Amino acid sequence: MAWRSDFTTPKFRPQVHDLNRRFVETFKILELKKFSDERGVFSRTFDQKWLQFEAIQSNISFNPTINTLRGLHFQESGPQEHKLVTLISGSVFLVVVDLRKFSVDYLKPISLELDSPLSQTLYIPNGFATGWLSTSSDTTLQYLMSARYEECTYSGLRFDDPALDIHWPAKPEVISEQDLSWPNLQITK
Repeated sequence: MAWRSDFTTPKFRPQVHDLNRRFVETFKILELKKFSDERGVFSRTFDQKWLQFEAIQSNISFNPTINTLRGLHFQESGPQEHKLVTLISGSVFLVVVDLRKFSVDYLKPISLELDSPLSQTLYIPNGFATGWLSTSSDTTLQYLMSARYEECTYSGLRFDDPALDIHWPAKPEVISEQDLSWPNLQITK
C-alpha cells in the first residue's frame, strides 16, 4: 500500500492574517503549521490553493553575519513582481515601504520581526520596497517570485533615509556598496 497524504486538507492550510489594517488588501501573513517528530520539522510554505500567486522563480538569501542589511529594493519596470518570503533559519527585522503614489500610506514603512523559522510566509505585492536586517547569524530567507529577476529593472531606497524614519534595531555591520549608494528621497511639501 502506497503512502499518500492530501496536503490540501485543513491541517496544512495556514491561518491568514492581514499584516496591518492599513494594508488589508495587500499584505498577508500566512501562519504556517509545523509538524515535528523524531526526524525533525516539516512545514508547507506555499500552496496555490491558499493564495492567488504563480511562482516563477525561487531565490535563497543566506546571511552568515548578524546585522547584515539587504535593501530597500524595489522593482521599477517589467512584469509585476509579487513575493512570498519565508524565514528558513535565523531571524530578521523586515521592512516594507509603500511606493504606490495613489495610496494613503505612500512612503510609510511598516516593519515586523520574523524570528520563528518555517512559521510564517509573508506575501508582499508589487509596489513596495523591501529590506531586512539579520538579527542573528546564519539567517536564511526564501523568496518565491512571480516574475524573473532578469526581466525586470530594480532600484532602491536608502535604509537610513530621514524621510522614511525607519527605526532599525541595530546599526548594519554588513551592507553592499550598492545599498549604501541609493540617494535619499527628494520630497517636496
